[in-house]
Amino acid sequence: MQVRNTVGDAWIGLYRDTWKWVDGTIASNLKWIPGEPNNYGGNENCGVVNSGLFGDVPCSNIFFFFCDTNFPTRSQTVRLQVMSDGSVFDPAVQSSILEQMKQKLEENGMLENTTLAWKVQPNGNIFNKKKKAHL
Repeated sequence: MQVRNTVGDAWIGLYRDTWKWVDGTIASNLKWIPGEPNNYGGNENCGVVNSGLFGDVPCSNIFFFFCDTNFPTRSQTVRLQVMSDGSVFDPAVQSSILEQMKQKLEENGMLENTTLAWKVQPNGNIFNKKKKAHL
């Protein structure tokens, strides 16, 4: 995470559970304020940033917060060929296929921090009917 300088403490989505970000990823290589994190009073479970350095404070404190939507993401497109007697143009069939794919990813431990969605084609369809090759 790129840390911007702030004037005064600001919430940044960091919490004590081996110090994680709100998206569940482990926070590492943090530049802490000297003496921090110290869990003073045994209840400093949230992280703040001040002048580019991190500190721990009680989660009940009131501060401004800032969000950064420029998190690095990765997108992967998977082509799927469906051979079915059912209509893949039926929204219920599309939903069923998507749920089965999510279940398979979850069974293999690959669904965490993953969003699975259909890519809608320019013609408004998710699937395109494959034309038979003429021999």
